[in-house]
Amino acid sequence: MDEDVKEYRTFAEQAELFENRGMDMVDHDFAISTLPRVNYCRPSGNWYSFQKLSVSGRQDDFYQGTRFNDVVALYDFDARLRAATFAALMPVELVIRAWLGHELGRIDPCLHPRSFQAQTNHATRGPVHKAGQALPERTRSVS
Repeated sequence: MDEDVKEYRTFAEQAELFENRGMDMVDHDFAISTLPRVNYCRPSGNWYSFQKLSVSGRQDDFYQGTRFNDVVALYDFDARLRAATFAALMPVELVIRAWLGHELGRIDPCLHPRSFQAQTNHATRGPVHKAGQALPERTRSVS
């Protein structure tokens, strides 16, 4: 088997692997029921700092005192923080997009990529207008 391809492991085998690497599983049933929810790789960023450090980088083994429950709690906190951050940023993003679209439309409706694509002559890749006729000037009022 290719060294880069990890062999299949059941959730119980994954929990056992963590334990063999020094992670305190505290409650095996909790670990086995949690792994299908969080996956093996997803919380790896959360346990990264608990892995032993050597000259060549991080090892697979964990520092003594690393508990699976703590890693999952950190993972859950990270997920809640990410969700709260994006929920708080969404209205700000919408306001900026609306304002930007409104202001660009005031300058020239062709500034929007979809408008420009709709008005493009695909044979010449240029804007569609009558030869010799300039595109209309747009004036911007300051509000």
